[in-house]
Amino acid sequence: MFLFSSAIAIEVIYYDFQSILRNHSFFEKNGNKSNTNSFFSLHYHDETKKTGEIHYTKSFEYGALNVIPFVRTENTFFILTSSVQHIKFFKKVINDIVDDKIIFKKLLINYEKIHLLEKIDGFQIMKTDSSFELSGIINFENKRYYLKFYSNGVITFPLTNNMDLLYEVISVFLNLRILGE
Repeated sequence: MFLFSSAIAIEVIYYDFQSILRNHSFFEKNGNKSNTNSFFSLHYHDETKKTGEIHYTKSFEYGALNVIPFVRTENTFFILTSSVQHIKFFKKVINDIVDDKIIFKKLLINYEKIHLLEKIDGFQIMKTDSSFELSGIINFENKRYYLKFYSNGVITFPLTNNMDLLYEVISVFLNLRILGE
């Protein structure tokens, strides 16, 4: 699998969501309708389509190939990066799959409501800042993990390759979103 320590949640809203759940690769076209060397792809690891990778490069032959892993829960993708600009490459690939309008919504937490709480379903809040971050600790498999949820959508946690821990972090994030609505 892969190592990860951060994520950004993106909800994809499309009337035929199942149609975009497929592997897809393409070279970007220039103004003359011919291909450039800019390459983009989305690849799922298996038939469940719950995990996969986004690939992009400005030069397919000579450039570095950037690989961004993701996990999916329903129609929400958790892009495993702390780099907010990676969202644009995810959107670019998804938008190339279909010709219709797709809505992308970066999921954020409403800090103004959450900062009034002290504990939420196993998540002990340590610090809140209504304009910057929410941080706290979860207990998972008899270990404590420090999590941060930033106002720009970035979620950080200790470096791991434990998918169960990642799904626990996702669960805490989704619970915080619901409580903040």
